[in-house]
Amino acid sequence: MKKIYLLGFASMFTLAVNAQTTVKVKNPLKKRTSATEKTIAGPNSVTQVASTIVCNTQYVAGSTMDLSFTFTMSNTDAEYGDYMAITFPAGITPTGAGNTSNPFPNTEDAGGGLEALNAPVGQLISWGADNNDQYGGIFSSTGITFVVEATIAPGTTGNLIANYDLSGDGYGATPGDQMGATFTIYEAGASVVNLRTTFVQPYNLTSLNTCSYGLDSIVGQIKNLGTTTETNISVACTVNGVAQTPFVVSTLAPGDSAYVGYLPAYDFNAATDYTIVAYVGVASDIDLTNDTASLTFNNALPTDLATTVYSNGCEAGYEYNSLNMAYVSGDGYIFGPSQITFQSGAQALFYTVPNTATVGAHEAMVILPCVDVTLGDIYRITFWKRINGTAAANNGQTGVFTGLANDPAAMTTILQPYTQITPYAAWIKDSVDYTATATETRYFALGATGAVVAGTNGINVRYDNINISKVTPIGVKENAAVEAISVFPNPNNGIFSIRAFENNSSVEVYSIIGENVYSNNLVKGNNSVDLSNLAAGSYIVKVKSGTQTISKRVVINK
Repeated sequence: MKKIYLLGFASMFTLAVNAQTTVKVKNPLKKRTSATEKTIAGPNSVTQVASTIVCNTQYVAGSTMDLSFTFTMSNTDAEYGDYMAITFPAGITPTGAGNTSNPFPNTEDAGGGLEALNAPVGQLISWGADNNDQYGGIFSSTGITFVVEATIAPGTTGNLIANYDLSGDGYGATPGDQMGATFTIYEAGASVVNLRTTFVQPYNLTSLNTCSYGLDSIVGQIKNLGTTTETNISVACTVNGVAQTPFVVSTLAPGDSAYVGYLPAYDFNAATDYTIVAYVGVASDIDLTNDTASLTFNNALPTDLATTVYSNGCEAGYEYNSLNMAYVSGDGYIFGPSQITFQSGAQALFYTVPNTATVGAHEAMVILPCVDVTLGDIYRITFWKRINGTAAANNGQTGVFTGLANDPAAMTTILQPYTQITPYAAWIKDSVDYTATATETRYFALGATGAVVAGTNGINVRYDNINISKVTPIGVKENAAVEAISVFPNPNNGIFSIRAFENNSSVEVYSIIGENVYSNNLVKGNNSVDLSNLAAGSYIVKVKSGTQTISKRVVINK
């Protein structure tokens, strides 16, 4: 049974749960977002799993029954579990039959694959295999419930202590195991206080990277997992550490949940990171780890590229958090922060897929925050890219995309198709131009892809110092020049003509990485240009004629 205490918000909360589900779609990305290269490669770093198990069922002596448990992980690094074993105390023997469940992985992050239930041995039951496979399937930051059927011996009494071990998946430098953890199984009739804060979020939030978010109400949910009715429960809330007016739930019976809403609405308009925390505090609560729920998201304001250059050095803090590290295909690997290899500053982005991953192609994107573009203006996206290692161990391709939403599926316009990074182990400056087809808010993305060959070849792509700036606006005053200056044919085989409307004109041709590959003077009328010695691809032709300058993309096909 769910109770709603919302002071006029009652009709909103079925939708609120759906909104939270949308946000959870982002959670699978936490596997690789939360990892840093230092965590992965640093010789002195150890990632460590940390978790709790809470028993939600009180046992009845002399019966075979289902015991329900909630498993929650609390470590913030990228280590998951690949094996978990529970050793029940004397008097409780798992059967492995009935409703005993196979909960790992859950929908929060299914990328690690199923860690299957193993046959019980005496008082021990387990899931998975301790094989340090880099992407274990045992993970839940929000709590996952599973069931074990067990036989309770006659005469068993008192609250009993069970032990469990959780093995890390080896994603860090060494496996970080949690050994000898404990939890309590309560006897029927015991009084248990256990309140859980299920979630908290802005009501309309559907993405962890937003643009011009504005006012929104904060909503949340608590649930009584205990055996006693609780009254006058104060549910506190903070936004970036600033306390909001607490919400009080008058009565909550065992098994019931209550939605809460905080008034007035909060103004999320500023371009910054927001961390919302909600928590309950009741004396004698048996599980303090589930009393708090939190959510962090980033809001950006559109950069007006008509007057401002967008720049992102991928440094820690807002610069990094404003980037949407999006999974596209493969095993769920996405970009993370590299504090070892960077073009400048103290941090860059890296995308690494090991040769132990699923054989075949993998893809991820870095989606930049929202920008405003103007019809007809040309914008140059400039960035540095790199691949570490050697051709025998790593490969990586980069591409540039644009779309109208902060989502990989919206990146439908290809500005630069995927191309291999060469040479290895060197930062390379690259750029590509975009001509706005409308005055609108738009997103740009840098992609990464490659192919995994088992045991031999992984994927490695790095980005740093990303900029977007206006190159040449084509405005009303330039219309006559646009009509008079033309480049034809386009595409061509490397030989084409430029028509200038004045003497003393000039042309410069640049590669997509900004290298000047051709310069010459032009006369009024048609001028022949021979670039047949250049490789096929896209080039930027910049023509100055009188007081006017235009830039056009020319494609050479061979």
